[in-house]
Amino acid sequence: MKYEISYSEEKKVVIGKVDGYFDLSVVSEIAGKLAKLNAETNCDKVLTDLRNAEITNSTMEICRMPKAISEAGLPRMCMIALLIREVKPDYRFLETVSMNHGQQVELFNDMGAAIAWLNSDSVQE
Repeated sequence: MKYEISYSEEKKVVIGKVDGYFDLSVVSEIAGKLAKLNAETNCDKVLTDLRNAEITNSTMEICRMPKAISEAGLPRMCMIALLIREVKPDYRFLETVSMNHGQQVELFNDMGAAIAWLNSDSVQE
């Protein structure tokens, strides 16, 4: 697994791009770095590009991902767009679990739609 993390001044978004296997341990590692960049840039919008990642099928790991994100220090006020190849019901479960954890996470398979949502400032409190 490899990943890149950056800040897009143009889009005003913290961007993570993951290639390879994406599971709970990867979420924990990347979330910490996203949280650091979030603090440095004062940006509460995160786009994680998982189109080249193989996402875990483990329901238990998906269920634990929101807690790992919180423990890594990513603020709950952040809007998190996950860009994936195909939106499947198992991945929609992640949206629900995240919402139950007080996070705002949305799945997209279109970069433009993900950026538009992030720029909508629709954070739910």
